[in-house]
Amino acid sequence: MVSLHLCWRPGTPGVRLVGVEIQDKLARVAAANVRANRLAERICILHQDIKELHVRQLPDLVHQVVCNPPYRQIKSGRVNPDRGRAGARHEIFARLADFVETAARLLQLSGRLSCVYPAERLTDLMDRMRRANLEPKRLCLVHSKREAGARLVLLTAVKGGRPGLTVEPPLVIYQADGRYTPEVARAFLR
Repeated sequence: MVSLHLCWRPGTPGVRLVGVEIQDKLARVAAANVRANRLAERICILHQDIKELHVRQLPDLVHQVVCNPPYRQIKSGRVNPDRGRAGARHEIFARLADFVETAARLLQLSGRLSCVYPAERLTDLMDRMRRANLEPKRLCLVHSKREAGARLVLLTAVKGGRPGLTVEPPLVIYQADGRYTPEVARAFLR
């Protein structure tokens, strides 16, 4: 869970996180994880549709939004018959535009939106960000193995930012022997 990992990172003792989940079962699991890890003072889980989330529900405008929107448009690929799984993979409950527009509404000026998204839909993500006054600033291509093409991207945009994109070195998840690369292993151990 991203919220828990962010709270455990060094140098983030005062960070407060809000997790938003539309699916009741997943929201309950997230809330249980927060309690089990004794992080209720730092993390709040809202069971809510992101399209209805408003800044009035938060103490203030936010510094950063991290999201992992559904990767597939509703009419692309096989849709899982389980509605919960389908909603996690396809834009059933919310579209990419809904995630980006909500982030733009909640972010303070110079706030950041960081997304994990399929490489094949990178242009969709960048277009939506720019339409919402979120300027793409940092891009990292994610490869499962060094010789494989990028399947995912990590993209961070800044609200009201000036043009100028930095392309980071690629992130490779697995070594040839199937173990995590040292970079990925370090990220998990922080």
